[in-house]
Amino acid sequence: MDTLRRSRQTFRILVNITVCRFNAVTYYRTYCASTKTRAKVQPVENKFDNNNNKQSTEIRRPVTIDEATIRRLEKLALVGFEYKQSKRVLEEAVAFAERLRRVHIDETVRPMYSTLENEHIYLRDDIALPYDINRRCDILKNAALLEEEYFVAPLTTVYIVTYT
Repeated sequence: MDTLRRSRQTFRILVNITVCRFNAVTYYRTYCASTKTRAKVQPVENKFDNNNNKQSTEIRRPVTIDEATIRRLEKLALVGFEYKQSKRVLEEAVAFAERLRRVHIDETVRPMYSTLENEHIYLRDDIALPYDINRRCDILKNAALLEEEYFVAPLTTVYIVTYT
């Protein structure tokens, strides 16, 4: 019975790909993305350390950020961390970056030069047309303050607020 179920799904995918007249790859991706998978994904633990391929014996502790670091970040990034939730969001971001830093990547992994490897992206020629120059002047007339034909914005603190 399992074999029959698998073959039906494969048959449906093949029929959809052969019947469609537009880009088959896009259609296949859309179809696969919309179907529900029944397989349970097991969490993968990183068993490698940064410097060598030995198993890591390090205990993972939750990331905590002290008040001095938060005040320094507020001054440098012009972002306010006055709420407990914003501090928690910052700690989660640092923990995620730490996980990315510890990932072991060997020589067999090829770097990606584009996130859309299977699709062609055609770029237009970068030519300044005469009406674009006139449009730029019209747009720059609306600015309150300009510096070398760039908009100047005031430095303000932005507070991070997350709603649950």
